[in-house]
Amino acid sequence: MARATSDSGGSRTPVDHPGRLAHSASHAARWVARRKGALARRFRTASPAPLRETDWRFLLPNPAGGAWNHVVLLGGSAELAGLLLEAGIAKKVSADIPGEPGADALIVLREHARDLERALTCLSPSGAVYVEIAGWVPWVRRRAERIRRILKNAGLNRVRTYRIHPRLSRREAYVPLDAAGPVGWFSENGLGDESSRRDLALTAVGRGVEPLPSLLGHPAVRTRLESTESQVVLLTGGRVTDAFRRVVLLPFAPGAPAPQFVLKLWRSPERNVDTLEEQRILEQIRSVGSSGAAGYVPEPLGSFRWGALSVAAESYSRGQSFAARRPRRSAQDDRKLDDLRSVLAGLARFSGHAVIERKSWSAGDMGGRAEQAFRMYEEQFVPVPEQERLFEAVRDRSQSLSRAFLPIVWSHPDLGPSNVLIRAEGITIIDWSRASPGWPLQDVLYFLLIAGFGICGARNERERLEVFRRLFLEADPGDPLAAVAQEGVTRCLDSVGADRRFLPILLVFLWVSRSLGRLARSREVARGAAGVNAKEGNPYPAYVRILAEHSGALLRRFEEPAPPLPDRRSEVPDLPDGL
Repeated sequence: MARATSDSGGSRTPVDHPGRLAHSASHAARWVARRKGALARRFRTASPAPLRETDWRFLLPNPAGGAWNHVVLLGGSAELAGLLLEAGIAKKVSADIPGEPGADALIVLREHARDLERALTCLSPSGAVYVEIAGWVPWVRRRAERIRRILKNAGLNRVRTYRIHPRLSRREAYVPLDAAGPVGWFSENGLGDESSRRDLALTAVGRGVEPLPSLLGHPAVRTRLESTESQVVLLTGGRVTDAFRRVVLLPFAPGAPAPQFVLKLWRSPERNVDTLEEQRILEQIRSVGSSGAAGYVPEPLGSFRWGALSVAAESYSRGQSFAARRPRRSAQDDRKLDDLRSVLAGLARFSGHAVIERKSWSAGDMGGRAEQAFRMYEEQFVPVPEQERLFEAVRDRSQSLSRAFLPIVWSHPDLGPSNVLIRAEGITIIDWSRASPGWPLQDVLYFLLIAGFGICGARNERERLEVFRRLFLEADPGDPLAAVAQEGVTRCLDSVGADRRFLPILLVFLWVSRSLGRLARSREVARGAAGVNAKEGNPYPAYVRILAEHSGALLRRFEEPAPPLPDRRSEVPDLPDGL
């Protein structure tokens, strides 16, 4: 393992432990004083996942993705410096400004740019710089202009300014402010906000350096770019604690209003297999049946290695996510429901195209799969009489359907509102990592609940449980949300040729399996399993309890053939195959 060093006045002192930096007494005093500042305290508390603090590497030129020879890190913690070494991002890290040029990267974090002019003297002629600043508009703009002048006066080129959204402590996106296209796209997709606070990052490179940021300079990407002046939107998403969250890069050609294509990778090599697996999944979905499903998913464009990380490319899917289109004012409820109806109709058509095979329910791997999940649930969660009656009722329903057939379809494991894009021709479903063949409606029912939370503004457990009841248990003809949900679910069942009497089985199995999945994840996190992000709580057993409390009504509601549906094809245009 490489050793961390501290450079001061040109001398170099090795550190006994690679996770710690040596500091001179004067530097230590300054470091402690800065740490007492309000901004530093807030950031330190809010960011327990330092891997996210290395995302600057995706904005600086590094075509091969290799380790930086010498990174000068100003404002970073000892833990971050150790992480740069352990993850192979840097071979050497210094906390002080070296007395001689030679560093190939200068990283200035969290308002530590006070001595930027002197710090720039440590850069090699081909070095790169990343500087963070934070504050309120217009103060931060003036500060950014001053730093731009300092960088240019030092002979650096390609000075770029990025907005860190929503703020330094969360770092969900980096949006280049030097071009209208990325800014407009970010705002139109509902990702921006009108906050008066602006946290920024500036980057610059030396003369003769590859001008494209990070992996955009890789030969596999460079050949697809329309211009070497392309800029990139970096989406890091998720919660601060999601150390293994996927990173998405969206290259924009000069003047372009939308990205050319999409690049995906995980921050850690432990998730490389997921990057490659999504490419394989997209290829299989696009080839299933008559290939009508191809118009609903991105096109895989291949993969390559960037240092230790695997990168996948796919076509950019136009459209606005369902999450971004949700109006915030209740006066626009009709539009919310129209969007939901359109998405459910699109999901029904996609489900019809995504059928892999039809299998008899009596086969051991069909009904037996549900039985195994129920038994595991009974072992892991405290049993109650209502729950036992629910499982027995579902077992009886399963037995009555032993001669029926249920299709196997491609199932999305995380079909939330952000993963469904709405466009004039229909919908596109994105982010297929960890998808697999499964029973129909598992992803549709999950989407319906999460979308229902947003439509109803449900923010606490009581409100969410009420939405669950409205969607899946109550048949109030005067409830427009329940009516749209019932119509959409029935269309999905019809599209795959499934008997609607399967719905109680599918509904119970969904929340039982998600309860078990969340429990297994929490245990993996507790063991320190690599590549697994923690999730807060386990809301799914509460849904099983509600179903158990109303098991009789649930089974009776879906024991008769479905009534004919109104023809809404003129309201929701179909998606042309192979689009």
